Amino acid sequence: MNRIDDWLNPIAVKELRQAVRGRFVAVAVILSLIGQLLAIALLMITTSLRTTVAAGFAPAPGAIVFMALYSVLFTICIFLIPAYTGIRMAAERGDTHTDLLFITTIRPRTIVFGKLITVVLLVVLIFSASLPFLVFSYVLRGIDLFSILVLLAVAFVVVISHSVLALFLGALPASKPFKVLVAVAFFLGTFATFPMVFAFESQLLRSGFGATVLYGQFLAGVGAFLATMLVIDAILIVVTIALITPAVANRALAIRVMLAVMWAISLGAAALATLAMARDELLRLWAVYFITLISLVLLSASGERESWAPRVARTIPNNPLRRVLAFLFYSGNAGGVLWSILFYAATIVSYNFIEVLVAGAGRFSIDITRALVDAALCVLAYTLTATLIRRKLLSRIPPRVTWAIALSLFVLLALIPGLIALVIDAQSKQLGELMQLATFANPFPMASRTGELRDFRTLFLLIWAALAFAFNARSFMQQAARFRRFDVKTAAPIDWASPLRLGEARPE
Repeated sequence: MNRIDDWLNPIAVKELRQAVRGRFVAVAVILSLIGQLLAIALLMITTSLRTTVAAGFAPAPGAIVFMALYSVLFTICIFLIPAYTGIRMAAERGDTHTDLLFITTIRPRTIVFGKLITVVLLVVLIFSASLPFLVFSYVLRGIDLFSILVLLAVAFVVVISHSVLALFLGALPASKPFKVLVAVAFFLGTFATFPMVFAFESQLLRSGFGATVLYGQFLAGVGAFLATMLVIDAILIVVTIALITPAVANRALAIRVMLAVMWAISLGAAALATLAMARDELLRLWAVYFITLISLVLLSASGERESWAPRVARTIPNNPLRRVLAFLFYSGNAGGVLWSILFYAATIVSYNFIEVLVAGAGRFSIDITRALVDAALCVLAYTLTATLIRRKLLSRIPPRVTWAIALSLFVLLALIPGLIALVIDAQSKQLGELMQLATFANPFPMASRTGELRDFRTLFLLIWAALAFAFNARSFMQQAARFRRFDVKTAAPIDWASPLRLGEARPE
């Protein structure tokens, strides 16, 4: 029992104790039970379980009851659980409650996983309290046990994923007005989950019950949905842990390692699916998805440190090869930029290689590859230019705001010229060519680019990114030279047992 007690997550124990002692659990469970009781009562009184639906679909009594109970249960959970989780995280992330996050010896991942365990147990508690009502719908016939379990699993995953997103938003180091805006946007975005979940519920109930739904595209679609949500949750959890980790720690290591592993696994899955189906839609989605993620890592790395605290430097390997690998994955401006360039190149080369295997060298289209190259070069050029401006012209500004400089450059060079061209010559026949020139520095095409102008744009972005990298190369080399293991030299031991000589003082 003592060992089990030591294994328990202290944050989970604290959160569950506060939730039980407070009113949240009681309010959530009572609202869920009252809502389901009212739903059954209304169905029994008004329709006598003979409701018909358009398009010739007349569900059985059990399906009608389950749809009503499922709607009430999902609504209660999707609004209360994420809101409770995000508000508590935001309150502890504030300036008045920083002791839990930064002063105690509790590790950041223990805090995040403790809150996640609390969310899972609260959802399980509310689902368990609603179990008698769901069993009532099964007894009425018309819905099988497999459909109930699948729908509950989907609702469970959606609520947990929404709570993970709330944890991430609550951990953002932002001001109170910005957090209020984020909370409002999060609340409004919650309504977007209802059409997806209820459409899935309706489709499952319409497609039939029992063994007919066990095979084919249904299980493939459910599996793809659950895998996608799991990947997104893993990314958000790792990023949340990095957000509440002290700035002097090695925050980028977990993120870059996780993305590298996900990159390799997803590439294998996308390659197998592309070769099996002889279609490249999934491969294109993979390439665009990871180009976007790598761009976010690059923007984040532009504001990271250029030196390492002793607690991080002590973990730097002495072996030269391992030190080079660690330099790419450890927190740091130069390492993050080089990591991003490496994975940019690997993503584009892998996409081209698999495309040639599927389509053949004669039918291979270079349009997608050029779009990926242009987007990567454009983001790289903006980030390196912002880093150079912050280092040379705005040296008093902290490095963490480099992404804001890059965003300002994007607005000035990519958006405003296109808007000006649209305002000046909106009715002109030459608008297409003018927009091509005005959006040279935009990673997202605003007009079709063909022929020599498209080639010139790629060359322009390549020269811009190369010059920006060359001007930052000296700083990168200095950071690489400082990336060495920190070893503490111990003083000679003192013999405390030796007697003191005349006039000699005992050392402090």
